[in-house]
Amino acid sequence: MACRALGNCMADPLIVLGVLSAASYDCRRAAIRNSWAQYPEVDSGEVLVRFLSAVGPEPPAKLVAEHERFGDIVMLQTNVTTRNIGPMLTVYRWLQFAAVEPPYSRAHYVAKLDDDGFVNVPELAAHLRLLRDMGKTFVYYGIFYYTTWQMHRHKVGASTYDAGTAGRQNSKCIQAKTCSGVFGFAAAPAQIIGTDLARALADSPKAVAYTQGSRAILDDPVKSKTFATEDSFLGYAIHDLLPDDFKGITLAKIDRFKYTFDSWGFSMRPTTILYHDKMKSSFRLRAAHLYAQNHACPTNVSVACSRRDPRAQYAETCSLKPNNKSCPLKLTNMKSSKYFRCDVYSSNALAASANLSRECLGVRLGFNGTHDVGVTWRDAMGPGCKK
Repeated sequence: MACRALGNCMADPLIVLGVLSAASYDCRRAAIRNSWAQYPEVDSGEVLVRFLSAVGPEPPAKLVAEHERFGDIVMLQTNVTTRNIGPMLTVYRWLQFAAVEPPYSRAHYVAKLDDDGFVNVPELAAHLRLLRDMGKTFVYYGIFYYTTWQMHRHKVGASTYDAGTAGRQNSKCIQAKTCSGVFGFAAAPAQIIGTDLARALADSPKAVAYTQGSRAILDDPVKSKTFATEDSFLGYAIHDLLPDDFKGITLAKIDRFKYTFDSWGFSMRPTTILYHDKMKSSFRLRAAHLYAQNHACPTNVSVACSRRDPRAQYAETCSLKPNNKSCPLKLTNMKSSKYFRCDVYSSNALAASANLSRECLGVRLGFNGTHDVGVTWRDAMGPGCKK
């Protein structure tokens, strides 16, 4: 727990995973603590997990008490906790904080994650170690889409999987110069950048001026209704808000079919690194973790990069793909899997059915360290967390 809370077990952590989580979302934080934050890499301090909450001058007492208990919450005083520009400001404030505050400033990478996502931490760590050992600088890692950004409205344009289509779909605003040019951005549920790139963004006068100026839209009855998506904002900031002479960014694109699942369904592969749960169900996060514990397959990731041009802002693009032919790629429908169903059933339902009890034995490991089928995820999460 000391490593997990304080991050002082390794001189140079590999990454700090900053999970954006509003103060009231304590059940989502509990789901993460009891699922993918249990990996050995987190226990050792190689991977740090922190929950990022925007607060005003006086943080909520309940949030303070939660931090005193777990030691894993970073309260960022942005004074904007609403959904319009709040997440955007919180992410930028997090980069500023992580760039200078140890142990985060000593990490090789810094991330922003959503609190409705699952992370296969061992596989993610393998990817990032490889990029680090290859000497890649200013890394921007994730599932990439392409879009534009309406600078004065703080609004993302039409998004798609390739730059050409994004250019055509946003051609009117590009021609009118009311939006940026097309750029790539790492989409939900995770955006990961090198700490060197985070430091460059944190120190950029253009980025500081833009985020400070964005507060003015809160007083505009029309613009204040804007929802400034933080993942596309980060892509825009890397594209347009770094110093004009900034060079050397490495785009690290992971295979979105084999490594991620981001849809309204609930399916996983043995190679899945990132799962985005749009239903925001704690039971799904737990089921994803149980599935990964039993079926995850190390992919021996391969990295293929374009020829590096050190004079360009985006110096090279690297594609990361599985390189282990023994890893099955078949999708599993998690809603019909025992990993999901055994957690959803209540203790009473399990106790009343011998068949259910036998099927679930050994799936729900129990939070008392035994294979006690009466100790369910629902019970462990507490009465205030119902789904």
